[in-house]
Amino acid sequence: MTMKAQVLSIFGTKGGVGKTFIATNLAATLRLQSGFKIALLILDSAKTDASLMLGTTEVSRVDGPQKAQELPSVIANLCRTHSYVLIDAGSVLSELAAAAFERSNLILLVITPDVVAVRHTHRTLEMFESLKLPLGMVKMVINRAESRGNFRSREVKDQFPISVIAEIPSDGRLVGFSVNHGVP
Repeated sequence: MTMKAQVLSIFGTKGGVGKTFIATNLAATLRLQSGFKIALLILDSAKTDASLMLGTTEVSRVDGPQKAQELPSVIANLCRTHSYVLIDAGSVLSELAAAAFERSNLILLVITPDVVAVRHTHRTLEMFESLKLPLGMVKMVINRAESRGNFRSREVKDQFPISVIAEIPSDGRLVGFSVNHGVP
């Protein structure tokens, strides 16, 4: 029996929350642990960052199209040849990102526990509702959880109607090593 490809969009509620780092590490981990073919479709403008972070992993890195109307066929083609298609959807709610969300089984919102990211997350969820995206398919990842000077994870969780599926602690040394050596 053939598995239908799963499409996951990873979206940063603002720049600098670690979205590309999380997307590349999720893709590499899925590949390593499942053995399935994984594609990372990059809609973000920092396309070369993902290549550096993926290093030599066996993840197919694909640059996204420039126009939203081209995206459905790109995703369909990747779904024919891969078990998972992860989309680095950027941190700006563009037509391209909206098109990706409409074709996703799951949307991961990456947030840091600070006032700016929290404010942007409220706006993002309002926009998702205006796009008629079901909030049940949206899950939150708190990056740099429990960092000094930021909100506690519980304070962040209590502000939103969506589930938090991961809290990633801050570890600048490990992240720096990973990025600088291309080892997800």
